[in-house]
Amino acid sequence: MGKNARDVVAAFVSRVDAVLRGQPANPYELLCTNVVVVVIGTTPLSGVYFGQEEVRKILVPTAALRIKSGEAILLDSIAEGDRVGVFLKITATSRIGKVYNAAGDPAGCYFKLKDGKISEIRFYPDTTQIETQLYGRVFVPNSPRAAQPTEARS
Repeated sequence: MGKNARDVVAAFVSRVDAVLRGQPANPYELLCTNVVVVVIGTTPLSGVYFGQEEVRKILVPTAALRIKSGEAILLDSIAEGDRVGVFLKITATSRIGKVYNAAGDPAGCYFKLKDGKISEIRFYPDTTQIETQLYGRVFVPNSPRAAQPTEARS
């Protein structure tokens, strides 16, 4: 495998953190050209991004439209071979001043490496926070259980 997978992921998170804080860093050089990035959920940021080009031209600019600044901190990791699971503390300030994940709750992320570079990322963010804090949508809790057709006839 070459490079230690846990160290590569830690370096990637550190570089993403630097970029979010407005500092120069290049997290892309730690990604395979054909990396697959999956953002879980149904938010405007969710989806599957194939290759660095889609990450650079679609995911990052879409996020940048809403995020003014932020931080990404590696809280914990576990690795086996070329696979790494991490807990991240990700917070961000939107362009309208709302804070994503003000509580600092951890998000899960899975990384897979190939030849010392990251080939796959699966990110499990707080989708409610993305919708409300970054996109200004209103959270509407599930309504009480509706009467079922057989119950309505009773």
